[in-house]
Amino acid sequence: MELARDRALRRALSALALYRLAEFGPWVAILVYAYGRGGATAAGLVSLGILVPTALFAPVAGPLIDRFGAGVVLVSAYASQAVAMAATAAALLSGSPSALVYGLATLTAILLTVTHPAHAVASPGLARTTEQLVALNALTGWVLSAGLVLAPALAGLILAVSSPGTVYASGAACLTIAAAAVLPLARLLPPLAQTAAEGVAASVRRLHEGARALAAASAPREVVLVLAATFMMVGAFDVLAVTLALGPLGIGGSGAGYLTAAHGAGAVAGAAASLGLADRSRSCRC
Repeated sequence: MELARDRALRRALSALALYRLAEFGPWVAILVYAYGRGGATAAGLVSLGILVPTALFAPVAGPLIDRFGAGVVLVSAYASQAVAMAATAAALLSGSPSALVYGLATLTAILLTVTHPAHAVASPGLARTTEQLVALNALTGWVLSAGLVLAPALAGLILAVSSPGTVYASGAACLTIAAAAVLPLARLLPPLAQTAAEGVAASVRRLHEGARALAAASAPREVVLVLAATFMMVGAFDVLAVTLALGPLGIGGSGAGYLTAAHGAGAVAGAAASLGLADRSRSCRC
C-alpha cells in the first residue's frame, strides 16, 4: 500500500514494466526477421552480433550514472531507447536494407543496457523508508520476472497478425510512455559531486581500474563467467526457438514468441522452486 500511495515509486515501477515489454519482445522479432532473410545461420549470427557489442557497452552505464545522476540517466535512457526503437521499426516497415535494420537493432539493444543499473541506483534514492525499499526491490523482481513471460507472448500475438516492424513500433510506444512517466524524477537523484566534476578520461580510467580489479579477484570473476555463460545459453535457446517455430514445427513467428514465453515461464518457476529449496535447507540446519 505504501508503494501505491507514493507517486514517484509508482512512476518508476510503471516505467520499468513498460521497458521490460520493450526489452524482450523486439528481441524475438529481430530473430524472426533474421531467420526470414537467411535461416538459422543468419538468426545465430545476428544474435551474436547484437549481444557482443551490448555486453561490451554495459559497463559504461556506471560512470554515466555517477556523472549525470540516476534520474537524468534513467529519463535519457528511456527517451533514447524509444527513438532508436522507432527508427528500427521505421526501417523494418519501410523495407530498408538488412544491414541498416541490424545496425539500428544493435544500437537499440546497446541503449537498453542502461536501464537496469539506473533503476537499481535510483531505487534507494526514491524510497523514503527501509520498508519501501524492500517492497520496491521485491516488486522490481516480480516485474522483471513477469516480463520474461509477457513480453515474448505479446510479441507472438503481434507477429500472428502483423510483422516484426510492428513489434518494434509497439516497443517504441512503451518506451515513450516510460520516458514521460519518469520525467519528473530526473532531478530527484543528483550525480555524485566529485564524479560530476571529472572528465571523460577519468571515467575511462575508472572503467579500466574496475576491469583490472575484477580480473584479479577470483570470486567475482567466476560469477561474471557464470552470468556470461547463462546469457549465451539464453541467446542460443532464443535462436533455437525461432528455428523450431519457423522450421520443423511450422508455427510461424508467433509460435517463436510463444516458445520463448514458455521458456521464460520455466525460468521463473525454476527460480521460485530454488528459493523454496534454499528455505528448506536453512530450516533443516536450524
